[in-house]
Amino acid sequence: NGIVAPVADLYRARRPGGTPGDLFAALLTDRFFRLPALAVAEARAGGAPTYVYEFGWPSPVGGLGAAHATEIPFVFDNLAARGADQILGASPPQALADQMHAAWISFARAGNPGWRAFDSSYPVRVFDEGDDRVELDPRGEERRIWSVRAS
Repeated sequence: NGIVAPVADLYRARRPGGTPGDLFAALLTDRFFRLPALAVAEARAGGAPTYVYEFGWPSPVGGLGAAHATEIPFVFDNLAARGADQILGASPPQALADQMHAAWISFARAGNPGWRAFDSSYPVRVFDEGDDRVELDPRGEERRIWSVRAS
């Protein structure tokens, strides 16, 4: 199944100046990572507390950006792991690792990472350098447009 025009048009409009690769990466990320993760969170809402986060720190290495799995050294507070510099660069932000690691430790110890559980308002903890926030339904319009069907 291809991407229907309304979906592509919205993503393109939200990324003025974005390259075709940027657009393709955003579409693939949402289709295969973000939307399925949110579907699981929606299914669990009201049952066991479920917490959603998004890693937004863009790696400075080769235009990699906030790619899949770049958060792992931050989660384990292991920025100096062998080879980590190949995806994180020479100076990844230790403060971000401190925040992420603390949230994961809190979740492991107490079942709560430090932000409110997922519900119909779509709270998402965004981890990014120098930023400590929970956003409600980030890029919600993009999330909702996927329900558009080709006619």
